[in-house]
Amino acid sequence: MAKKNTLKTLMNSDLPSILQQKQKLYKPTLREVQELYDLLNQNVFDSKLKRPKIILKKCRGNLGWCIPYANSRRRWCELILRNRWYCVQWTITILAHEMAHQWEWDILGKAPSHGKLFFIWKKKLERFGIPLKRCYYTDRWFKTQSLLKI
Repeated sequence: MAKKNTLKTLMNSDLPSILQQKQKLYKPTLREVQELYDLLNQNVFDSKLKRPKIILKKCRGNLGWCIPYANSRRRWCELILRNRWYCVQWTITILAHEMAHQWEWDILGKAPSHGKLFFIWKKKLERFGIPLKRCYYTDRWFKTQSLLKI
């Protein structure tokens, strides 16, 4: 992934064919996801998040998680994301969702939730074409091909 890519460019890029998407051919590398994290952190979260350990793995049922940890000296989290996606736009959307949870935990010291503090990022993410929702439904994706309509 080229460093010159912007969030808007990536979110507005052409989608693969539906056949390619159904085969889930987009498998980002850890380095690509880390670059997307840095891009989101810089453009949305004002570079205030520290990149956590990011794990890509085969997931059933969930698209991603932010797992919080704490001890007497500090708090941190891990982000777990699926390793296969329909397109890069899905990867960015779910990564942004998990980063909003990370903000709640790392910066505000609050347990990750889908409450008011989580949604403070909704308008800023929408400027880049990234929807922030409580839950994403992949079953409607092939009918709409729009993250804003799922």
